[in-house]
Amino acid sequence: MRNTVARESARESAREKTSFDYPLVINRLRVPECTGSLGLTFCPGKKAPSLLDRSYWNRQLDVDIEGLLAWPTALLVSLLQEHEFAQLKVQTLPERVQQAGIAWLHLPIVDGGVPDRQFEREWSSAGPGIYALLQAGNNVVLHCRGG
Repeated sequence: MRNTVARESARESAREKTSFDYPLVINRLRVPECTGSLGLTFCPGKKAPSLLDRSYWNRQLDVDIEGLLAWPTALLVSLLQEHEFAQLKVQTLPERVQQAGIAWLHLPIVDGGVPDRQFEREWSSAGPGIYALLQAGNNVVLHCRGG
């Protein structure tokens, strides 16, 4: 009980970071022979302590989806592991993104890790389609927890 109270007190004293104060940043990567771009960003809508300082991310998923639409994003690829959706309080991200007209794909990678054999198997199926989108001039955004 004492640790829970201490964490809540620390959160209250920590600076809150919202989508309004810190708009979604998508870093653009040009892909050779493609007119579309690959984007990299942190998890849209995440609500969790920052891993870098004492702040707390309290992002708004709808606002971040507007940022994806403005980029514009044809496909959002989530690299989060399944449990991280709940941990970051973005369980509805896949449905909400698709409702906004953005295609969604889940290709999990262990946070801080590198792609494993399962990822490589899934990439062998998904990769050509992603590349085709980029060649056709569409933008694809990849996100993990922290970007």
